[in-house]
Amino acid sequence: MKTTLSQINEVVGTYVGEGINHEGQPFEGRLQIESLLDGRGFDLRFTATGKDGKVYHKEESTIAPSIQEELTLWNFNTNTPGLVPHEIRKSDSKDGAQLSLVFGFNQPSDKSTFREEVALDIWDQNSLSYTYSWGLPGGDFQERSGVRMAKIELANSPHALLEKYKVEINKHNFDTLEPLISKDCKFWFSSGTFVG
Repeated sequence: MKTTLSQINEVVGTYVGEGINHEGQPFEGRLQIESLLDGRGFDLRFTATGKDGKVYHKEESTIAPSIQEELTLWNFNTNTPGLVPHEIRKSDSKDGAQLSLVFGFNQPSDKSTFREEVALDIWDQNSLSYTYSWGLPGGDFQERSGVRMAKIELANSPHALLEKYKVEINKHNFDTLEPLISKDCKFWFSSGTFVG
């Protein structure tokens, strides 16, 4: 398990890519992976957002060993009513992948209940995919949605700068805020417009 955890630790970061959901709708997938307790577990934040801005799926999950030392995806998302533990099912790498992890809840062949598998495939340190397969009670179990994503660098992205601006402005110290503001920035106030 330590080898698997260290492989996940190598891909900590933010990933973005285009995917398709279970209704055939294209979406932008965004997955952020953060290390927990020095790589003993990982926080996953995933969002699937349609072209019209509608959020199809939002998730905040954790990959970590259970008390029985079984690697588990503790899945918490907007499409299920609560926290669902998905135990590791497979860790055989798909062709071309450095690591493939399939986590499951209930058995895919049991049509009497809801069942689901979530797969994380690491292709290299800059590319991964995240896939959901599921079946409703009485229905077929099959792959329903998936996305392949590339790592993005957030250090100087507009999103990262805005997040840093939010933190710095609340410190009420202009010296830490000034480096984040363009010299030709315009500010609009009720008393007038100011540049710089």
